[in-house]
Amino acid sequence: PNKQNSLKATVLYESKLPDVLSTLGYVDDTNPLYIIEGNPDLKKYSNLGADVNYVLTIPKHEQMLSVTLKYFHLFDPIQSVLFYNTETGAYRSRQENTKGKDSFSAEVGYDRSLGKYWEWQNNMTFSTASAYGVLTIFDNNSSRTLARQTVNTFNYNPTFKFQRDDWKLTLKSNVQIKYNSYENDTANDFTLYYYGADANVQKTFWQKFTVYLNGGFMGRKGYHTERFNHDYFIMSAGAWYKFMKNKLTVRLDFDDIFNKQRYCVYNATETSTSRAESLYANHLSNYVKLTITYDFDAKGGKKK
Repeated sequence: PNKQNSLKATVLYESKLPDVLSTLGYVDDTNPLYIIEGNPDLKKYSNLGADVNYVLTIPKHEQMLSVTLKYFHLFDPIQSVLFYNTETGAYRSRQENTKGKDSFSAEVGYDRSLGKYWEWQNNMTFSTASAYGVLTIFDNNSSRTLARQTVNTFNYNPTFKFQRDDWKLTLKSNVQIKYNSYENDTANDFTLYYYGADANVQKTFWQKFTVYLNGGFMGRKGYHTERFNHDYFIMSAGAWYKFMKNKLTVRLDFDDIFNKQRYCVYNATETSTSRAESLYANHLSNYVKLTITYDFDAKGGKKK
């Protein structure tokens, strides 16, 4: 069988000037406990990005392999540097150019058919990124202490699909492992785990009436805040019917039947000098949704 392949590569370089106000030699002491200074010595910052994508298709078993590599480097990034006066308790903030940031990622995708009715899809990604931050400077100390943070992330998302006549089945799973390390404080290194799987079965009757059932579970581990670490099971169901030559669709969905999912989005933000865990979405209870859709035929059909 004939193989088909393609290779694409892109390189992009950008250079930007700092904000004009930040380059002025001003002092804003409106808040005497948090003074902001300009920095006339600020210089431009730039970034370099490159990516390569390779795709191979093989007609036998309808196979496709894709590999993508990406690299990014930020030169002389600008960030705020804090100075703290132990006598007055006041902070002083000034923007400065610091050491560069790097990131690299590799993504592999592989799809193929498994016989007449099954399809197998895979996506795997690994990425690593490192950045530097400047620790708070006390009193009149002129030295800068750089704190390096590295984040390594691994994702794997396999999917199985089955379709035969009026039956459809989709099985999905996902795993993400995120490891954070600190060069100056290894005691605070940590790993976050996200995982889940779900199954969706769908059946169509008379080419008009469709019912579905979806069940799965999700979980997360590794947060210092214990309430963020938990697993939960989710089940949803629904049906829709098409009328008037498929122009009118009436759909009824039962979301999260057992009311287990809280629709809470947990976020762990890490920098080279700090870490914060937050919950930035509210609880939304399960619900029933009725949807009526009418598809107008804008073009219209020609009568014969």
